[in-house]
Amino acid sequence: MTRNRKDFGFWRAVGRLRFGQVFGRLEAWASLILGGAGAFLAWKYAPLDQRIAAAGDYQALSGALAGIVFAGFALVVGLMTDRYVLQLSKTNEGVPGFLSPFLVGTGIQIFSLLLAVTYRAAAKSLQGVWEPLTFGLSTIVFLYAALDVISLARTVYAHAVTKADLAEIEDLQRHAASLQLRRQKPGSS
Repeated sequence: MTRNRKDFGFWRAVGRLRFGQVFGRLEAWASLILGGAGAFLAWKYAPLDQRIAAAGDYQALSGALAGIVFAGFALVVGLMTDRYVLQLSKTNEGVPGFLSPFLVGTGIQIFSLLLAVTYRAAAKSLQGVWEPLTFGLSTIVFLYAALDVISLARTVYAHAVTKADLAEIEDLQRHAASLQLRRQKPGSS
């Protein structure tokens, strides 16, 4: 099977996700509601310098979260056994479908980081409604990125449970094979 770089890109990974996997999750709705409300309250009651400082916090935390998500992605890939990869390949979405949320999560973290940097650099120059809208978008994306870590943790948890189930099946298969060998040997009871 021939693959090229585009097969492993961010937008291809986003394309593999179903609409509900991105927008139907509690994390998406919570970030939209809490981020929108928080940004509105910050626009209403916090001066511009405090909003810029908050975006600085988003920037620092997004960078750290991107590192954590990427490290988690690398660990999951590194700990996948050949047998487990074969099992994943038999599913409808296969290995790319399983790993896509990690790539998308990393991309969201980086987008959050870049949005915070852009907001901080341009906030004092933005006119009228653009400053609060940009801050609101930055807040919503940051919260989505932060809450997405929970979703990725859920994926890692499911990965561990599935690996344990597969190990149990393999153990039962080995046990059954050894019993079958004993029955086939002459003189065994």
